[in-house]
Amino acid sequence: MRQDWIHILGNHDRNFINQNPNEQGLSDSYAFHSLNKNEKKWLTSLPSNLEILNGLFLFHGTPSNDEIYLLETIENGRARLATQSEIMKRLGELKLKDMLCGHSHIPRIVELPRSRTIVNPGSVGLPAYDDEISEYHIMETGSPHARYAILEYQNNILSVEMISVSYDHQSAVKQALKDKRLDWAQGLQSGYVSD
Repeated sequence: MRQDWIHILGNHDRNFINQNPNEQGLSDSYAFHSLNKNEKKWLTSLPSNLEILNGLFLFHGTPSNDEIYLLETIENGRARLATQSEIMKRLGELKLKDMLCGHSHIPRIVELPRSRTIVNPGSVGLPAYDDEISEYHIMETGSPHARYAILEYQNNILSVEMISVSYDHQSAVKQALKDKRLDWAQGLQSGYVSD
């Protein structure tokens, strides 16, 4: 909140804002009870998507739905890289050149026809999780590293640097165990949902 950074609303932020606290899942309920009034108010001010700079379009899942993966397709409880036609269908009429998405926590750079680039920087704090939306599935990066990306335009050409950072993830594991989130502890420990 104190940084002059661009933020967009994700699916858990939206759930946090719109759901009755008594109906929230574990993650959203934890956030609801952990954040103060000013932090909650700030979350309500975030846009769900935003176009910046040279037409770089930011959104969480797909441009129209923050709970659908853009770059992954779920099959047999696992994620695979979506085909170009699957990605194009999920983008709908959106014709912007460069896009930044999230939701899956899986870092990727995908090139589409007509020099279109989509970047998912990954997750700073949850490298593996399981979910039941659409069907039960797991998402895994295979390491506990924090992930982010640096995007830079030079002469209208996008350059992307994907960053993987080691950190004291054991402290995060201990906090997850203290909060009785064994699922998060496992993901934070190894980048896998289970061994």
